[in-house]
Amino acid sequence: MIHTNLKGDISEKDWTKLKEDSRNLDDGNDKYRAVVSVLMLREGWDVKNVNIIVGLRPFTSKANILPEQAIGRGLRLMFGPNSEFKETVDIFGSKAFVDFIDAELKKEGVKIERVREKDLPNITNVFIDPSKIKMDMEIPSITPKYTRINRSFGDIKVENLPKGPFELDLKAYSNKKTARGREVLTNKEVWKDQWNAPIPENFEAIVGYYSNLILRACKIPSRNYELIPKLKEYIVNRLFHRPLKEQELNDKLFLMQFTEQNIASYLLTLFPRVINNLTIRPQEVMLNKELKKASQIEPFLTRKQVYSSEKCILNLVPIDNDLEGRFCIFLDNSKDVIKYIKNDLNLNFYIEYVNHSKGISYYLPDFVIETKRGFYVVETKGAETIDVELKDKRAKEWSEDASKLTDKPWKYIKVKQIIFDQNQNIKTFEKLVDLIDAYELAVNY
Repeated sequence: MIHTNLKGDISEKDWTKLKEDSRNLDDGNDKYRAVVSVLMLREGWDVKNVNIIVGLRPFTSKANILPEQAIGRGLRLMFGPNSEFKETVDIFGSKAFVDFIDAELKKEGVKIERVREKDLPNITNVFIDPSKIKMDMEIPSITPKYTRINRSFGDIKVENLPKGPFELDLKAYSNKKTARGREVLTNKEVWKDQWNAPIPENFEAIVGYYSNLILRACKIPSRNYELIPKLKEYIVNRLFHRPLKEQELNDKLFLMQFTEQNIASYLLTLFPRVINNLTIRPQEVMLNKELKKASQIEPFLTRKQVYSSEKCILNLVPIDNDLEGRFCIFLDNSKDVIKYIKNDLNLNFYIEYVNHSKGISYYLPDFVIETKRGFYVVETKGAETIDVELKDKRAKEWSEDASKLTDKPWKYIKVKQIIFDQNQNIKTFEKLVDLIDAYELAVNY
């Protein structure tokens, strides 16, 4: 609690503590569960962990901030663009406020989902059931295997990077853009829209713009002074079919070409990979002294469907889909399953991995299970995404490391929906594991 004097001023000691605590709010080990902030979005707020924004005060020209700017400060991703978590911000306010925000964000391509209160699912309180404390589970806390090292971008060899596929056009290029809409069946044009794309101010502005986007994608702050010379060298010497001349760099037709999405897509694919390959390295893993325990989960509210389980320490298990619900029933009925926990952000057991862009991402496996044979990290999977194989490989590595460091058997298993659905007669979890192992051997034969 922060106290003020009779004038409403905060002491320097309390102000220092307040600033330090606010900077740590995004830390997974932070002790605060909730912060109520008044007018912080007007003054500036760098915390990513913003879940609720309430627009109660009027926004006027004297406020020095637009409503969409206040909302934008709550749209920072907590876990990054590659985490695959579905992150949401709940916005409350008058109808006029929400209508205005809706209209402004639509201009930026951001969709607001409106939900009527009567259509919301019931809120369920989830907590540790004291009568099931014997179902507590301990999960090893292992240091990351992959980390980003502080290596100079000066080590990037531009001459070794692949040549770009683009032709340089300094004669007929235009920034006039056209979009057409056609009927699916007849291919008849039903609408047409034309506009002039903005022309970059100069070549230096282009390089700086792309440098910011690349560093943001890599989650590396304040390294433009290193990246810009390398990016400029690549654009000048290798992006197009021939090297550029100095006088061409600020040619209007040359600058127009950077309004094309294909150039942006190419640079934002190549350079994050180059930087990630340079700076991400494996390291020796170690066991942290403090284990993750299911009993450490704080009470929380959920609108998800819930399942009442005999083998989970929670009073109710939140489930994300039908497959997870049926899998919970299977675990409860399997005689060899001793206990399990459904993993989510409240347990905070995640495994880092190198994604398809060669960057570091994080994911939460669905279940941790203890059987008479050992311990399992389990992913239930319906549709496959581009990073699934990379996650599988890293989860297997994590399980092998956990087994060596704890002298207890840990194993990673992916339960595909098609295999689970076609083998409903199986009565034990270990039988399902043996069947999945057999399928994997057959596929890799």
